[in-house]
Amino acid sequence: MSPTLPHWKGFDNIKTLNPQFDEESFDVLCLPENIETTTNAENYIETAESLRLYKILKSKGVNVLALHDFGIKTPLYERRCDDLYFGTILVKEIALPIIVTILSTWITSKLFNPKIHLKLKIQKPEKIVSIDYLGDGETLNQILNSINHSENEEL
Repeated sequence: MSPTLPHWKGFDNIKTLNPQFDEESFDVLCLPENIETTTNAENYIETAESLRLYKILKSKGVNVLALHDFGIKTPLYERRCDDLYFGTILVKEIALPIIVTILSTWITSKLFNPKIHLKLKIQKPEKIVSIDYLGDGETLNQILNSINHSENEEL
């Protein structure tokens, strides 16, 4: 592991399944919601929303990866409820504005959803900032916009 990158348990679990995983080979990782708690691919909870986000980001030219890009097969869970489950999203600072825009647009169009489930990890040079969110879409939208605003002020 590069000494400049912060340590994160999810990296260790991916490397257990695929030792060739390069922590610097992506701008966004769309991962199962339980990536930090298990290394058994059969037990991962890969959500339909995470896969859809992955496809949207790919279509926009973002350097996004998911476990299947490393040859790791996981079951896909599609929950039958109004909630949105995005799984774990690890974002490098450079890709944060596009993630915020896509998630904000998605959430705004789905405001009838009573709950949003999101584990957002923002990779900074010195640390990984974690936001574990369970709540309404409007509040999450405000949080995402304030994160994007504060990141733009730091640049």
